[in-house]
Amino acid sequence: SNKSSSFGFELKTPERLPFILFDYDQNIYPRGANFLASRLQQPSIVKAAVPPPGKGTRVRVWKSDPSVKTIGIRELFLINTDIKSGPVDTWFETKSTAKPIAPDANGDFLLDFDNTPSQAPNESDNHTRFDVVHTFSTVRYTYDLLLGDLEYLDGNPPQITRPWGNKRLQIFPHAGEDANAYYSREEGALKFFFTKRKDGTPIFLCRSLDVVAHEAGHSFLDILQPQWRSDGQTGGFHEAFGDLCSLFVLISMADIADLFVTLTKANLRDPNNFLSAVGEEFGDALFNNKGKGLRNLSNDLIGSKAQPEVHALSLVFSGFYYDVLVD
Repeated sequence: SNKSSSFGFELKTPERLPFILFDYDQNIYPRGANFLASRLQQPSIVKAAVPPPGKGTRVRVWKSDPSVKTIGIRELFLINTDIKSGPVDTWFETKSTAKPIAPDANGDFLLDFDNTPSQAPNESDNHTRFDVVHTFSTVRYTYDLLLGDLEYLDGNPPQITRPWGNKRLQIFPHAGEDANAYYSREEGALKFFFTKRKDGTPIFLCRSLDVVAHEAGHSFLDILQPQWRSDGQTGGFHEAFGDLCSLFVLISMADIADLFVTLTKANLRDPNNFLSAVGEEFGDALFNNKGKGLRNLSNDLIGSKAQPEVHALSLVFSGFYYDVLVD
């Protein structure tokens, strides 16, 4: 969710259809939507930050939701070389009951997640430490991806002003009990809570790559358009951007893209599709919908049929983009 009026579009002729959403004037009409879709499927690299061979940071993360058993925990490579004990870097710092987590001799954070049953609020130190690294790393990767795409559009490293002030964005993997996760400019924080299923077992929302990338997307869009925190269509776009960030992250990972192709035979309309389903574990706990997610990007919702609540409206925007990707 986003603690965050409405925007309009001026219709252009086909000869001049600029992309000006984030103050970039880029004529994309001759190349079309398929060009943008194919671009977003490529791993994004910020050219100025490419580490030399042997540098960068390896981590272990849930590369989807824990309930998506075909994916599970996998290694992820971060281009960043400035990640210190915490983890902390120039952009983000983690807040947790766990002691600061130091990288190993190679500068990596390759933690294991043991099979001890999860409990809340007093989760085990092993699980807490893993959650801290996973959440930080997913936020960091999402930002790297989006910053790389901005550089691609403009040709230069983007100049960034942080709307939460000249300080690090704080990441709280275990912020307490609530069926929620959110970005707050006022708190300068990303907060992820736990909730409980009907049988009393906990769900930690920080373990969902979808949820973490979604909230990171809110904070990044607040950098680009700080006046867009509102209800209505603008709020709906904010929510759609968050959901699409989870999609962008997934399809940028070569192992996940390959797995998707193998499982679905490259069918983006496959009903058991982990790309289009956002937040499978939380969605199943709330709706008992067997992996369809909190929201699903593969939908045929149109604006005249959408409910005015921002999460419902978001499906019009995200569904449109997903249709472009499929086509």
